[in-house]
Amino acid sequence: MERARRVANYWSWLPAFRAVAETEHLPTAAKLACLTPSALSRSIKLLEEDLGEPLFDRSGGRLSLNLRGKIFLSAVREAMRVVDEGTMAMLGLQHTGPIHLYADELIARHVLLPSLAPLLEKYSALEPHIHPRPANIGDALQQGDIDVAIVQSMPAREDLAQQCIAKLEHDLFVAKKPKRGTKTHEIPLVVMDSDTTRGISGHRVELRVGTAQILLDAVRSGAYGAILPVVTGELEGFHRCGLDGLGTTDLVIAHRSEMVLTTRAETVIGVVWEILSERESDLPGLNVMVTPELEGS
Repeated sequence: MERARRVANYWSWLPAFRAVAETEHLPTAAKLACLTPSALSRSIKLLEEDLGEPLFDRSGGRLSLNLRGKIFLSAVREAMRVVDEGTMAMLGLQHTGPIHLYADELIARHVLLPSLAPLLEKYSALEPHIHPRPANIGDALQQGDIDVAIVQSMPAREDLAQQCIAKLEHDLFVAKKPKRGTKTHEIPLVVMDSDTTRGISGHRVELRVGTAQILLDAVRSGAYGAILPVVTGELEGFHRCGLDGLGTTDLVIAHRSEMVLTTRAETVIGVVWEILSERESDLPGLNVMVTPELEGS
């Protein structure tokens, strides 16, 4: 009971703290919290006084989370998530409402989108939202802007759960079989702006584009080749050049760390994995890993 009384002292200030901590800007936080900047500032001051520790560094009117604030923000996010998911479970609504998804563009069309119809057949009350790429995928997941991300590799984070669902093979693809005698290094490449030089040593990059759709259209025009996951290139009807040495990348599903109860995010992960396993023979260059054991399943 002592712990409950202590937390009760500052519980009402936690939404204000989270809004300020995640924006580090009072005016922006005030709009998100539907409060005035002065009200938010007062709540933060009362919270720090109650805890006996400063949570922000203040310099020239600017706020930035200090180490204590970052630790506390992580705990507040976790607490709010547990309460929300517990409430949904108590009401029998854990498979109801919006589920926010992101997948790399080249993967979304052949992995995520085909999984949505089976997902909604099982859980018709879910409302999938597919989002554009956020500035930082890990932060978007942790802050709750995205519930599930399907990406080609991402840095490990202790505050996120990540599972490799498949290994992706890659190759150089063009629209049609090159003329006899054409060398692969002579094929001009189109790459994404966000891409590095992975797999294109010795090849000239002639075009950089901002979206996967434009990249695929550029290949389809016949003027360029592109390094693509084999599953993407073949299902798009492109010609595979057989470029050696590209290796594989991990196709990773990432989400916030699992709770005691099966969450909507884990439900989506289970369905995506199931559909990939069923379709593996139809997905060239995609080697599905062992089915995960999800908590609560």
